[in-house]
This record gives sequence, C-alpha cells and structure tokens, in this order.
Amino acid sequence: YEVELADGKIVSTNNVLKGCTLNLLNPSFLIDLMVIELGSFDVVIEMDWLSKNDAAILCGKKKLKELSKKGFIRPSSSLWGAQVLFVKKKDGSFRMCIDYQELNKLTIKNKYPLPRIDDLFDQLQGLSVYSKIDLRSGYHQLRIREEDIPIIAFRIRYGHYEFQVMPFGLTNAPAV
Repeated sequence: YEVELADGKIVSTNNVLKGCTLNLLNPSFLIDLMVIELGSFDVVIEMDWLSKNDAAILCGKKKLKELSKKGFIRPSSSLWGAQVLFVKKKDGSFRMCIDYQELNKLTIKNKYPLPRIDDLFDQLQGLSVYSKIDLRSGYHQLRIREEDIPIIAFRIRYGHYEFQVMPFGLTNAPAV
C-alpha cells in the first residue's frame, strides 16, 4: 500500500491491522489501519473514509479564514510545508496544531536563551508602574522577518500557507 502525506511524500507499508474499532463520539466503526511512521500523529483518518461516512470537517477552513482575515497567514508558494492537525479542545472547538518537528531538528538552538522571569523581576525592583497589556491574547503578535516567512509554511487540504507572525511550536520562539 502507498499513501501520500500532506507534504507530498509517498510512504509505503505492507502492515495492515484489519477490523480495528474506531470510536468517534458515539458511533463505532470497524476500520483497517495501515501502520506508517508519522512522527507526532497517532492516527490519521483518510478523507475518503470521512466523506464515505458523511463526516463534516469545517474547522480547518474556518480557522484559516480567521487567521487570514487577521493578517497572521497568507497563501504560500514555499517549498517547505509542515503537516497540520486539528485537536479538539474541552469546549468543543478545535485548535490548529502544526508539526514543526522536522524544522526544529534543523534549527540552530539559541546560544543566549531568554532571561529567567525571576531575574527580570529583580531588575524591576523599586519601580511602581507595571503593565498587563494584552496578557489575555498576547500570542500572534511577533512579526517574522520577510526572508524567514517561507520556512514556516504549512500544508492543509485547503491549500499551502505561511505565517507572517510567530506561530507556536518553533524552537527558539519565545513562549508567547
């Protein structure tokens, strides 16, 4: 069996686990699983199976539209392209997770890490004005240099995009 991954790479396997039970919310389905090393993903359900079983996946398009409208992402023609996974949150909404493991392996780690928070507070000793500007939604605010933008591109079934702001999951990115 051969499978095309989101990055266009073809992987093959002869190992198929037949008659596995897949539980999605309430209904259970019998499926055959192909064993393929995918890095951080446990299971990937193919789109043909989802459409055959009338599954609706709308979160991806909605999230892309949100990010694009805010100017966080744009369409890309980069040769790079990390895989994307949507993870369900406790409130029922979905979080878009981009697998930057391969890019992180190639990244030169910071020689000078960010200062520790207790050291920063020591430097502020004696000051009387503190700000909590945008602590509630402080992510996606750090702009990326134009020449670095193509490196953090990602592929999703709706297209190929790249962040213009710092996404989560990159080595050397501050924990924003």
